[in-house]
Amino acid sequence: MLPGQPVKTWKLPYELHEISGLAYIEDSLVACVQDEEGAVYIYNLSEKKIKEKIRFGPDGDYEGIAYHEGIFYVTNSSGRLHIVAGSDKQKVKTPLKAKNNVEGLCFYPPHSLLMSLKDAPYPKRKKKAKTIVSFDLQSQRLDEKPFLKIDVPPGKRWGPSGIAVNPQTGEFYIISHLGKKLLIFSKDKTNSKNYTLPRSLLEQPEGICFLPSGDFLIASEGKYQKGKLLLFNKLTHEK
Repeated sequence: MLPGQPVKTWKLPYELHEISGLAYIEDSLVACVQDEEGAVYIYNLSEKKIKEKIRFGPDGDYEGIAYHEGIFYVTNSSGRLHIVAGSDKQKVKTPLKAKNNVEGLCFYPPHSLLMSLKDAPYPKRKKKAKTIVSFDLQSQRLDEKPFLKIDVPPGKRWGPSGIAVNPQTGEFYIISHLGKKLLIFSKDKTNSKNYTLPRSLLEQPEGICFLPSGDFLIASEGKYQKGKLLLFNKLTHEK
């Protein structure tokens, strides 16, 4: 079980009932997407309300969001990227398909995006595994080799729904709404830790992001409850 209870919880407004992605911007601001609307929502944690809504595309299945230096990056489940920089909006097609089912996105310094695939791995592999892939923003190309491969034990339900990089340790945090899990890989991707997320608090964990302090937020899509953001203190094994 994930050590410690959340130190703070935000119940989100109706517009973010189906929150599907989360990214830290600055101070008390986070960026969110929900899986039915082509819009970035800027949520103010201090004021507990949506500060701004930025339309970038048509309605669709949007699953992940990343942010870096004034630019928002949004992916749909088929791996198509939307890049939003003020009034400039760009679409980038990747080799990924609907069968891969992209469900997580985060910025990875110095100039890449990491995309977590819930279903079919990329590239195609015979062994049952989940993959994290890397997209280079300078060349706008997807790396043909998986960034990270996660072998799933037989009979276990696990599918990445969100990914973030700890800014203090370089560790990779990957959440799964299937089985309610948090998997943490070391910076060199050799060691991992596995935590169970509290089902009573997180109905459907869909997004994760870090604050500069190392504390982290997990977004939960609403089902029988409202959508939520939960703040957790940085984990004790991170030094």
